[in-house]
Amino acid sequence: MEVASRPKCRPGAVRRWTPPESPSRACSAKALRLRVMTNNRIWSPWAKRWSLDPQIVFLNHGSFGACPVAVLTAQRAIQVQMERSPVAFMVRELPELLDRARGKIARFVGADPAGIAFVENATSGVNIALRCSRLCQGERVLVLDHGYNACLNAADAIAEQAGAFVDRVALPLDDPDGDLLMERLDGARTPQTTTLVIDHITSQSALIVPVERVCRWAKDHSVRVIIDGAHAPGHIQLDIESLGCAFYTGNLHKWVCAPKGAAILWVAQEFRDSALPLTISHGYNDISGDLPPIHRQFDWRGTHDPSAAIASAVALEVMAEMHPDGWPGIMAHNHQQAQLWAAELCEAIDGLEPLGTPSQRGAMVTLRLPQTTGFGQSTCRGVHPLQDWLWHHHQVEVPVFPGIAVDETWFRISSQLYLGAEAHLPLRDGLHAWQDA
Repeated sequence: MEVASRPKCRPGAVRRWTPPESPSRACSAKALRLRVMTNNRIWSPWAKRWSLDPQIVFLNHGSFGACPVAVLTAQRAIQVQMERSPVAFMVRELPELLDRARGKIARFVGADPAGIAFVENATSGVNIALRCSRLCQGERVLVLDHGYNACLNAADAIAEQAGAFVDRVALPLDDPDGDLLMERLDGARTPQTTTLVIDHITSQSALIVPVERVCRWAKDHSVRVIIDGAHAPGHIQLDIESLGCAFYTGNLHKWVCAPKGAAILWVAQEFRDSALPLTISHGYNDISGDLPPIHRQFDWRGTHDPSAAIASAVALEVMAEMHPDGWPGIMAHNHQQAQLWAAELCEAIDGLEPLGTPSQRGAMVTLRLPQTTGFGQSTCRGVHPLQDWLWHHHQVEVPVFPGIAVDETWFRISSQLYLGAEAHLPLRDGLHAWQDA
């Protein structure tokens, strides 16, 4: 079967890549899937290291990540080891396996291993940090309006239980140096403000926040900072110890490409003796003193599968070996490719524009659609109709969601090593087709 190829275009022209004529939608969809599977400009040579569906153009690494086959194989080997001799694994081998993995992760993120606990995800990390902050009645918590919904819910719920209050601060979209954000934080702070929950990289708007400057401001005003770095490890260079925050949590299953269920929570020295996991277990009355307090409390939280946390160290090595420049090269590649895609999409789609300034963007870029209505109905609960339509009709997986303003619609693209230089073109063509429909 002959696969349609893209016609060559003059420089600056908008290329339309359309599948062959077919008598039915089923045939057209089949041809489109074949085109995606066989195009080596959509998938990079690294793609074979993953088990992603080759029929779907996966531009949504930012939501849940994607784990290389070698890392999944390593995780499965850990699980087999655990089931072969459960008591020996849990009692004799697990502490050393966790310490070894924690040491490698700590070096990668620039943190003291004694302050790092493995948690299931960054949402759990934010919940733990808020509870460890022990809010009192009348205190106030600052959050960003671009914060992750689950973490905003955690702040609201925990503040309500304590009789505290949550104040939302509008994150400026075009603020490369953070000057406007500093002004807004100053304006929102009151004498009762004790805590700030802030994203390192926002989820839906995909903006890098100048957390170093924010932490300096917070220190001057005696405000403890909880950083939600869900998207940061493996996405940007980190030196957590130098930030000056009280708590830092980050996912490893996203940009580090570890298995699902791997994340970290770093706790500053002054909070380590009192930090408790969401599940209290044997470590609470362990007074042996042979483990750092964080490890004593968090390493054993009841019987659970620790293989994702242990395999996260394998993910660091597997990913680093893929690029000749290691992790710095991976981060630079993903950043540059995402920026290039965004520029080409904006050139091709009238009225499309990226959020933020170039210095605020990384391996994810969120773009504002010119249309705000007429999306129709979705076939999947919780999925935007346009996202649903792109998946069904153009085999493109990309998140679409309402913007912060009521009349805005955004979508977010993510770059990762498995994607080729033209992975954004099916999305471009899908947006054209949707506009023309």
